[in-house]
Amino acid sequence: GMMGMPSLGGENSGLAGFGFGGRPIPPHKLTEHIPDPRSIDTQKQAYAKSLDQQLEQGTRMLQQHNEVQKQALRQAAEQHRIQFDMQVDQELKAQEMSVDQQANYQLMGLQQAAHEQK
Repeated sequence: GMMGMPSLGGENSGLAGFGFGGRPIPPHKLTEHIPDPRSIDTQKQAYAKSLDQQLEQGTRMLQQHNEVQKQALRQAAEQHRIQFDMQVDQELKAQEMSVDQQANYQLMGLQQAAHEQK
């Protein structure tokens, strides 16, 4: 929490190996390896910050992956659409040709009948 943060000294005040006056701590002190509450707080904050950054980065990567997948789907759909359009066009042309053929037969029949009636 923010409640236990002392305001004096700023972020770097928890540097290991130095006391309040900037004097080196004698190495044989019993408390040497026990971190003081301020450095614990600093570490907690740094840890929370790195977790936030990881979450942010992970979220960004997920969004990018999501976008890439959707883009691939759109491209595939576009290919399908083009192929389908071509198929429909071909069917239409074939149907039109058969209508033309029927019309030609009928026209020939009319011409033949007219010719025979002369």
